[in-house]
Amino acid sequence: MRRMLDPIRWPVLSVVVAAAILSACQRPDTAVPTATTVISAAAGATPSGVWTSLEQRPLKLASLAPGAACPISASRQASAFNVTGQGPIFLIQPGTIHYGKGKLTDGWYDVKAPWLSAPDYTGPALIRGRQLDGPNGVRFVRNGPHTTGGLPFLQFPIVTGISSPDLEAGWRFQSAGIGFRAPGCYGFQVDGTSFSTTIVIEAQK
Repeated sequence: MRRMLDPIRWPVLSVVVAAAILSACQRPDTAVPTATTVISAAAGATPSGVWTSLEQRPLKLASLAPGAACPISASRQASAFNVTGQGPIFLIQPGTIHYGKGKLTDGWYDVKAPWLSAPDYTGPALIRGRQLDGPNGVRFVRNGPHTTGGLPFLQFPIVTGISSPDLEAGWRFQSAGIGFRAPGCYGFQVDGTSFSTTIVIEAQK
């Protein structure tokens, strides 16, 4: 399986290399942080063995019958933003994502979908997903010092190399995108070293 490099392997010197303004999520009252990409110091590196362990966990996303109601996860406020999920890692998107205006590449619509980690969890997390009421998967783009796209999983490392002046102290931010190619009900399994949780959203074109 291809692996994304952890941004903490970049040089120790902290240098601001880019600034990206992430557009607001689909719901008017949902704000997305302003992200600044930074080459981070090597402290807090994620051991490669941790990723292997998280990838080996089984994907436990329950299937739904076509046409069944989508059990969308609750949205809430977290670090002044509207997010979806129960934490400690949240999706900065509403429970219903309209992907039709996303960038279309090879049949995939890529939409901005950043993630937040609460201060009470400081470890890494692996995020995977698929359609619950159909056969389609999802793909992820991870932005930052090492931008990688088209992968079936997203790594949220200990040090993301991305900061934001809009976040409260202790919160971590991972700039990312999710690719969809069909509408439906989608589940995301978020595995950390001390937890596993599921976020369910509805994707509409």
